[in-house]
Amino acid sequence: MADTAQRPTTAVRSLGELALAAADRIANLSERPSAVFAANDEMCLGLISRLRERGIECPRDISVIGFD
Repeated sequence: MADTAQRPTTAVRSLGELALAAADRIANLSERPSAVFAANDEMCLGLISRLRERGIECPRDISVIGFD
């Protein structure tokens, strides 16, 4: 018999894409954090870029810290 069960697919996303999604979630919060810690520089730059696109200035409105 053929295996007809659907196998879940795994979406591989770049760190930059994850940072953009995280920035969108942060921007949509009713109460935003005063700072965000990014696990690496690529994520840090992605966060800052998307937050600025959303009208949130770094570091005036939110601080972003990257560690690499």
